[in-house]
Amino acid sequence: MLPPRLSIGFVLLFVFGTYFLSAQSDRKAPGIAAISLAQGEWEVILNNMLSLDARLMNNEFRPYGLTETTYSSFVSMTQVTYGVDRAKNFNVGLDAGFNQVFGKDSTYLTSVLAGPRLRWRPFGEFDRTFDITLQNYLRFQFTPMSDTSATASSGSGLRAFWGNDLILTKYLSSDALRAHYLFIAQFGFYLNPKSDNEALDRKSPIATPITLIAGLFPQRNLFFFLGINAQPEFGTVPWDDADTYYRRKASLNGLGGFQISFNNNLFLFGTYSRAILKEGEVFEQSASIGFRLTMGDYGYF
Repeated sequence: MLPPRLSIGFVLLFVFGTYFLSAQSDRKAPGIAAISLAQGEWEVILNNMLSLDARLMNNEFRPYGLTETTYSSFVSMTQVTYGVDRAKNFNVGLDAGFNQVFGKDSTYLTSVLAGPRLRWRPFGEFDRTFDITLQNYLRFQFTPMSDTSATASSGSGLRAFWGNDLILTKYLSSDALRAHYLFIAQFGFYLNPKSDNEALDRKSPIATPITLIAGLFPQRNLFFFLGINAQPEFGTVPWDDADTYYRRKASLNGLGGFQISFNNNLFLFGTYSRAILKEGEVFEQSASIGFRLTMGDYGYF
C-alpha cells in the first residue's frame, strides 16, 4: 500500500485526469507536445536533463546491513521523427542518447540508449483543438564492460526498455480575454529492465508515470506552463513480496517551464520539477533544456 499522502495525491491526479479527458488541444501548437507529422515532414528534438540527489539503498546482505548512497544523473537524448502518412496518423522515429550516473567524487555508470519509436493516432483527427496520440518505443541500453564501477549496482552489457505513452492535448482560446491556453495529459506504461545484481533484482517492475500540464500563451511565440507529475513504480524484491519498505521509487512532483518559438518551427524549451512527496529511490529535483526543430506548417492560432 502507498502512504496516505501519496494515495491522496493519486486520487487528485485521477480527478484532474478525468477533466482533461473531457477537454480538447491544438496538435500544432506546442514544442513540448507530441506533434503528428504529415508525409515527408520531420522533427528533431534535443533534450538535456540533470536530476539531483536520489538516495539509493545498498542492500549488500539482503536485507541486512543497509547503507545509503546519494547520486545524480545527466541524460542527453536526441529524438528524430518522420511522417509516413498524408493523414498524419502514423509517424516513425529513432531515439538515441546517453545516461551518466554520478556521485560527488566519481562516475558510477555511463550507458548508451538507442531504439525505434512509433507515434500514431488511433482515432485519427477529431478537430484542430483535440488530439489523442500514442507513442510506443523500444530502447536498448548498453553499458560498456570497461565501466567496472557500474557492475556492482546495475551490471553490464545490453538491456532493453519497452514503453508506451498516451498523450491527450487540448487547445482553448478566449476572444474576450485575447488569451490562448493549452492542456496536456500524458499517461505512461513502462517495463523496467531487471538488474543483473541478484541482491537488487525486482519482480516484474512496472512504472506508470502521469503528467498533467496547464499552460498559457501570453503572446504568439511564448508559452508558460505549470503541472504535476506522479512517478509510481510497482514490483517487489525477491525477499519482500509485500513490496513495502523496498519499493524502488514513488513520487509526486510539481513542475513548471517555458517555451520560446522562433518562426513557428524552432522551439527552445525548459522545465524544472521538484519532489513534493517521495518514497524510495527518487530524485529530489530535475531540470531540463532542449530544442525542437520541425519541418512543416505549425502555426499556432
